[in-house]
Amino acid sequence: MKLVGKRNIHVELPKASYVKLKIASFERQLTTQDVFAGFTAMIAKQDEKAFQLLDELALMKHKGTLQRHVEGQEMSDVDRELLYDMMEQGAKP
Repeated sequence: MKLVGKRNIHVELPKASYVKLKIASFERQLTTQDVFAGFTAMIAKQDEKAFQLLDELALMKHKGTLQRHVEGQEMSDVDRELLYDMMEQGAKP
C-alpha cells in the first residue's frame, strides 16, 4: 500500500516552548513546518537519534516531568530581542 498526500495536525504548546521553538528554528533558517516535517521524516527512516528523543520524552511523561519542564520559564532579554526581530522580519527565514 502506498501512502500519498499530506495530513494536517494541530498542536497546542505552552507559550514558552513555542517561543523557544520559533527562535531556535529561526536562528537556523528553518520554519516550524521544517522542524516537524524533518523530525517525522527521521522517525519514518528509523533514525536512532529521533527514537532516543522519543524515549527520553516518554520517560519524562511517565515521571510527570514533561509539562513541568517548560512551564513557568521566563524569556531572557536576548529571547525577547530575537522574537521582536523575527516579528519585524515577518518570521521568515
